Amino acid sequence: MQYDKTARQPLRSLFREDRIQVFNPAGGTWTPGIVQHVADTPLSYLIATEKGETLRRNRRQLRATG
Repeated sequence: MQYDKTARQPLRSLFREDRIQVFNPAGGTWTPGIVQHVADTPLSYLIATEKGETLRRNRRQLRATG
């Protein structure tokens, strides 16, 4: 049987109040945050950071922390 060994599994959905890490592309760092709202566009989320900022991020820029 042939299959694509390089294909990734789809990322699981996030829900309100999930604790996550947010990627900052400018600094290349991950910072803690909480999902505030699932946006209308596919795979987009509004995130509250520790600094009080509200960010809109794609699911690829977020990782669940449990």
